[in-house]
Amino acid sequence: MRTWRVNLGTILILAAVWAVLDFFEGSRRRSGAHWTEATTRSRNGEFDLALKAFDEAVRLAPKHVPLYLSRARTFMHMGEYDRAIADLDTAIRIHPDSLQAYTDRGSMRGLKGDVDGAIADYSEAIRIEHNDPLAFSNRARAYWKKGEMALAIADFEAALALRPYFEEARRDLAAAKAAAGIR
Repeated sequence: MRTWRVNLGTILILAAVWAVLDFFEGSRRRSGAHWTEATTRSRNGEFDLALKAFDEAVRLAPKHVPLYLSRARTFMHMGEYDRAIADLDTAIRIHPDSLQAYTDRGSMRGLKGDVDGAIADYSEAIRIEHNDPLAFSNRARAYWKKGEMALAIADFEAALALRPYFEEARRDLAAAKAAAGIR
């Protein structure tokens, strides 16, 4: 008789675990459906409807970093940089090594005129992934805005060392050298 109770207890525990996992899987699926709707609406310029769908997706999956990254881009398209930065801050709190969150937040800070904040974020992105030519190129543009041409040139060169056919970085490097009086 004792064995039966243990087995029944085990079965009840497994059933409870299964129910919890099923609940979260269902939430994740529903969250994914809202995320799909949100990204589609955002691409179509239906930003208010996109935000409603993003909000529901985040409610269902509050630790899913890509939701915050996507919603931040929607805020960016709306010109709401502070709200975008708030979502990116949340993404970084959830996943402190999110290369995309730092890169996007650097872009938002740059758009707001916070060049030092942009440089700090691009530097953190480079710390996370030292082989990302885009992070070097973005930081180079921020240094250029700040008038720190030697640092800008060094970062454009680093971007090109990582991706030799990065034409935008090649053009920007040539322009930065010309602006600095270097041939």
